[in-house]
Amino acid sequence: MGKREYSAGIVSKGFWFLEFKKYLEFLKDGNNENDIRKMQDEENIFSASSKDYGKRIISEVNKRIKILPEGIKELFFKSDTGTQKVINLLSIMGTDKLFFEYVYNSYRNELLLGTKEYNPGIVMKFLKEKAEQNEEVAKFSEKTLKRMQGTYGNYLKESGLLEEKNKEILYGKVYLDYELENLLRENKMEMYIKALKGEV
Repeated sequence: MGKREYSAGIVSKGFWFLEFKKYLEFLKDGNNENDIRKMQDEENIFSASSKDYGKRIISEVNKRIKILPEGIKELFFKSDTGTQKVINLLSIMGTDKLFFEYVYNSYRNELLLGTKEYNPGIVMKFLKEKAEQNEEVAKFSEKTLKRMQGTYGNYLKESGLLEEKNKEILYGKVYLDYELENLLRENKMEMYIKALKGEV
C-alpha cells in the first residue's frame, strides 16, 4: 500500500461513494484520469459546489481507486451495494494510515469484546492515545480531533459497519463477500479482513 504518514486531511473529505462509483464507471467506459478531470472541469460531472471542490473530489477518489488491486475494482460492478460500500471503505483505509489504524486497532477490538453499542468516545480515546505516541498527531487541535471523531463515525455508518436501531447506534455484523475476501487474501491484505470482521 506504500508509505503513508498520519494526517488530519480526512476531515475535509467525504465518504464519496457515489463519486467513487461514477469514477469507476468512467474508467470502465475507457476514459482515463485526464479525460475525467477534463469532463469535471467542463461539465461538472460530480456536481461539485465549486471548481476547487470538484478538483479535490477527483484527486482523492482517483487516489483511493489507484490503491485497490485490479481484481477488486473488477468485482465492484458484480457486487451488491453493501459490498460496493465496503470496497469504498477499503480504499479509504488504504489511503489514510490513521483511519486504517483506528479500524484495525480500535473498531476491531470493540468487535472482539462483543461491544454492542457504538460510543464515539472510543474514537477520541484512540486519537488521544495516538497523540501521546506520535508528534504529528500531537499537533492536531482539539477542534480537529473532534471533527475526526465525527468523520470516522460517519464513514462507519455510510459503509454499513454501524447501524441505527431504536435511536441507538450499534456495531453491525459485517459479512464480507466471499470473492472479496479471497481477493484480499490473494493480495496479502488479511489485516483488512481481520479489521472489518473483528478477528484475531
